[in-house]
Amino acid sequence: MSIIDKPKILLIDDDIWQSDIYVNVLKNNYEIKSTQNLNNAIKLIESWSPQLIIADILLSGETIFTLLNELQSDVYLGKIPVVIITNIADRLSGIDLKAYGINDLLDKSKITPQDILAAARRIL
Repeated sequence: MSIIDKPKILLIDDDIWQSDIYVNVLKNNYEIKSTQNLNNAIKLIESWSPQLIIADILLSGETIFTLLNELQSDVYLGKIPVVIITNIADRLSGIDLKAYGINDLLDKSKITPQDILAAARRIL
């Protein structure tokens, strides 16, 4: 399988150590780009067109919901599936995650890198 054939995943996480672990587990099956902030994420989404976004919620003073609101306002970008990985999963029970385009929610404190791969496979 060439890189052209691999589905594209954008990983957004400001924890570089954890991001590297996720990239390493995904890179054999997917073309991966990662970023630590929302400005770069927006540029990559517009220029690179990922087929899946995997993101942490809390990003150096910002939340991913800013980006997700923007994506949902666009007819094409709003269709990109999103997997959230976060340490605050238990605090999101009252939020309608589907309204933000979120397809899966993973608790960082309980998952392994293989869980990230399994989530990507379920969606892609």
